[in-house]
Amino acid sequence: MSKKPKTQVVQGRPEQIAAGIFQNMIVPMHSQMASVSNQDADEFAFCIAGTAVAGFLSSADDLESAYEMLTTYIECMYKDIQNEKKGAGILAKPMGTA
Repeated sequence: MSKKPKTQVVQGRPEQIAAGIFQNMIVPMHSQMASVSNQDADEFAFCIAGTAVAGFLSSADDLESAYEMLTTYIECMYKDIQNEKKGAGILAKPMGTA
């Protein structure tokens, strides 16, 4: 008897759906890939991010506004993560390096 894959239903507001997809699909796939190759896992993460950005930009009515929104968001995330790493004593390193 074959085992059926577990189906995750993700519902809610857009941010809840995105978080559900991330936690149920992206994180497990990244973890599985990282167990074999950190570099491949990081490339996968970069591809996912790129695909999401491309989808957002291509659906924007005001491309310039969407670009500004993305760059502001990325800068804020970068600063938040940088501060977290400094607070935790973690030195940043490029993706894919040991």
